[in-house]
Amino acid sequence: MSPNATASPQTSSSDTTQTQAQTHRTFSEPTPLPKRQLIVVYLVQFGEPISFTVLFPFMYFSVTLFSGRFTNTADGSVTAVYGRQVRDFHITDDPTRIGYYVGLLAASFAVAQFFSGLPWGFLSDRIGRRPVILFGLAGTTICLLLFGLSVSFAWAMTVRIMTGLVNGNVGVLKSVLGEITDETNQARAFSYMPMVYGIGFIAGPTIGGLLSNPAETYPD
Repeated sequence: MSPNATASPQTSSSDTTQTQAQTHRTFSEPTPLPKRQLIVVYLVQFGEPISFTVLFPFMYFSVTLFSGRFTNTADGSVTAVYGRQVRDFHITDDPTRIGYYVGLLAASFAVAQFFSGLPWGFLSDRIGRRPVILFGLAGTTICLLLFGLSVSFAWAMTVRIMTGLVNGNVGVLKSVLGEITDETNQARAFSYMPMVYGIGFIAGPTIGGLLSNPAETYPD
């Protein structure tokens, strides 16, 4: 029998042992999470719900300003956030019609974001994730400032639509997270995303409550 014939089983056995050892290390030692990159991703994710929920505290003022005639919208309806602005725009003198305009204003952001999500994702595949995310952050910031300066319902409606159109970070962030992790740590990285979003959802109304009605809240 030739030496090569006797060495073949030993080589095969050695390769099998190495493969098993590598497999064991793969399952027992996941790749460390890229903490610096994840912090950036989570900060952007944290800001997403804040841009929407920062308006929630105004619900209380809309209820009190209508002297109880608008209280039905406080029972779980987020759209009452815009009640005060709608009243101040003097669109209608009929309090029963205010809810209609409030619904349009509240839904405009989500509808616009629904149509802009896929285009932003395709664009990020072509020009990269970073430019799309930075543009979304800058656009959202500018639109929020413009909404605070709204002097008419048309202005406010246009700004809210623009906010949804320029913000495509929700889908792009998930793509980034998938690219900076691997199969050994991906589940752990993704598991923090809902938690960060929830914290932002809490922080938004808190910030809005502290900053709402500053002339009355902080008279000095």
